[in-house]
Amino acid sequence: MMTADHKGRSNQRRPAMIDSIKIRTLAAVLTVALGGVALTGERAFHAWQEREAAIALVTASDLRTTLSAGTIELSLERSVSQVALALDGPITPDLASLRDRQRQLSNARFDDVAAKAATISTGSVDAFRHGFAEARDVVRQVRAEIDDLAGRPRAERPAERAAALPNDLKASVLALQAHRLLLQDASFSVPSEISMLETLQEKAWQLREFGGRERTYMVIAVARGEPISPAVRAEMTILHKRVEEIRQEMARLATVARFSGPVMDAIRAVEAGYFGTYARLRQAVLAEADQARPVYPTDFGGFFAASGEALAAVEKIAPAAAAEIHERLAAVTEDATRSIVIDAVILAVFVAGAACATLLVRSAFVRFDDLRRSMEGLAEGDLETSIPHQDTRNEVGRMSATVAVFKSSMLENRRLAAERAAESAAKLHRAEHLDGLTRAFDRAASDMCRHLTNSAAQMEESAKVLGVVAEEAKTQSVAVASAAEQTTANVQRSPPAPRSSPRPSRKSPTRSTDLPPKR
Repeated sequence: MMTADHKGRSNQRRPAMIDSIKIRTLAAVLTVALGGVALTGERAFHAWQEREAAIALVTASDLRTTLSAGTIELSLERSVSQVALALDGPITPDLASLRDRQRQLSNARFDDVAAKAATISTGSVDAFRHGFAEARDVVRQVRAEIDDLAGRPRAERPAERAAALPNDLKASVLALQAHRLLLQDASFSVPSEISMLETLQEKAWQLREFGGRERTYMVIAVARGEPISPAVRAEMTILHKRVEEIRQEMARLATVARFSGPVMDAIRAVEAGYFGTYARLRQAVLAEADQARPVYPTDFGGFFAASGEALAAVEKIAPAAAAEIHERLAAVTEDATRSIVIDAVILAVFVAGAACATLLVRSAFVRFDDLRRSMEGLAEGDLETSIPHQDTRNEVGRMSATVAVFKSSMLENRRLAAERAAESAAKLHRAEHLDGLTRAFDRAASDMCRHLTNSAAQMEESAKVLGVVAEEAKTQSVAVASAAEQTTANVQRSPPAPRSSPRPSRKSPTRSTDLPPKR
């Protein structure tokens, strides 16, 4: 049997243990579920970031492509303006028409850039918008001054200012193109393939810019029919060297990056046009440009058209690369969206699984709690408590059946204990009865022994008295015998007495009162 103190300590520990198991089980389930939710959520978050970055890259790529196209149109406008300022008379209607057309094209591109930049809100884009607006204001001022001087005869133009204005417009072109770098920050980090495509766009722009500047000098020389000065020829040599370097870099990019078919077609068209047909015409013009009175192989219109066609082929590289960038980013966006959907489904499964697992654990522990209460009742000796869930076909049912066996064993043990207690009580009763009898017998025997002892003592005393009396009687008997003998002797010596004389009476030597009383 359990002591009350041990039972109390057991009852204090058992609920805490059950609660601890329940909490730990729920914690384990929730930990696994939350771990899955965290991992899936992280994957979904990264996929969402990748998707947002791809969308931002599309916008940034469009901005850069549109800005590069606008600066190319502005660069062509600069070339036309430089030619117009180099001629003797006011600008011709053809040149004015070409200038105005290029100006409209560049303005349309720049307006598109401003509209697209307004849809992005990052620190770098804010800086881009501010710098882009300031650069456009400078372009408007330079254009107004160029238009004023180009409308006058050459003699009426300030020579220094007329020579400086094309350079000012060229600086504006470079400034506008440089602003595209503000769109390449951490918010628009790109994969290597897309980065190489953007590099190809930049190289194509540089090829168009440097080739266009060189073409301008040759157009002026052909239009005026004059040789090219050594200073201009030196600058053209530098520009051509840069063009050749760009050509090699583009070829290297094409080998490494494995560009798509349209991009490779655009690169091959540049090789066939700019570095093929136009290169031969360029060499023929430069061969005559050293002569005092050069005879160029073509006139102004023919050279301008041929050079424009070659440069137009260069300009096609940028949109082809932009199209491939869009395709790659669209694939990235699609993959990211698909990943987000899959992760969302997995996340929902984890959440639903966690909820179901929590409910199942709670339901299981409700049955365990019922079984625990029954076991506690049995531990406290309450054999009337019922054992629940014996009919369930799971671990709880098997445990309940085992506890029911324990209850049956406890009931049997209680019955046997009751029988043993009754038998022990009967034996105890008999033992107590026998003990009473034994004690009564012992008391009686003790009393009897004590009485016998007393009686023996009295008898001993009486015997001693009788011995004394006997001794005295013996003494008296001896005396009497002596007296009798004396008497007998006396009688023998004396005459016989008459018969009629009475016999003398015999007296006791002692009184009867001297004898000890009988008990």
